[in-house]
Amino acid sequence: MRESVVVEIVGSELRKLRVGKYLTQVEMAAKMGAGGSYSRLQHIEGAEVARVRPGTLRKLAESFGMGPDELLAVIGKTVPENVKGIMSPAWPGEIPLLQLSLAAGAWTDISELSDPGELDAAVFMVHLAGDSMLPIYPEGVVVLFRRLCLDRESPVPTRDYYVQRSDGLATFKMLEKAGETEYVLRALNRRKYPQPLTVEKSLVVNMAAAVGKVELI
Repeated sequence: MRESVVVEIVGSELRKLRVGKYLTQVEMAAKMGAGGSYSRLQHIEGAEVARVRPGTLRKLAESFGMGPDELLAVIGKTVPENVKGIMSPAWPGEIPLLQLSLAAGAWTDISELSDPGELDAAVFMVHLAGDSMLPIYPEGVVVLFRRLCLDRESPVPTRDYYVQRSDGLATFKMLEKAGETEYVLRALNRRKYPQPLTVEKSLVVNMAAAVGKVELI
């Protein structure tokens, strides 16, 4: 990878993401290690459009427990052709938009799906209902998810996930903790939803990581 390559990201979107994860600039700089500094974060967040190198993008993504491509989906302005080396391969085929409104505040009955098999797709999109994932995901936004293979992938704390139980209920939350027998889930809007949700791991049949917001055309 050539370090002369730069990526354009929206500073205000980076700040929203950091605040939504309850990280101060100092804490985030510490997470970034040698690749970050308090003053550098101030500069990036204060810029309308900040130009960063791939190494910085990776450190920013790692501080959120994300991959570079997932971070760009949320805060990127453009993805230049010569940055494809740090992106994941293109998603295969057409991405299904599930015809349900996933409530982020509590558990949602997904039995209304006309084709539940769409949840088995590698990636899928869902309309979000409710305000529990503010300020990052407002009501009505379409969110792109990547399904985890739970037999060989483990969800990462501080990441945002679609979580589906065996009884047909689902929710969208940040994973706060992955214990030995249960997951602890949190709404980003903690002022309105201060209490966590817990679910036994044995009851979870589907988890998908939020890649970012999607604008449909």
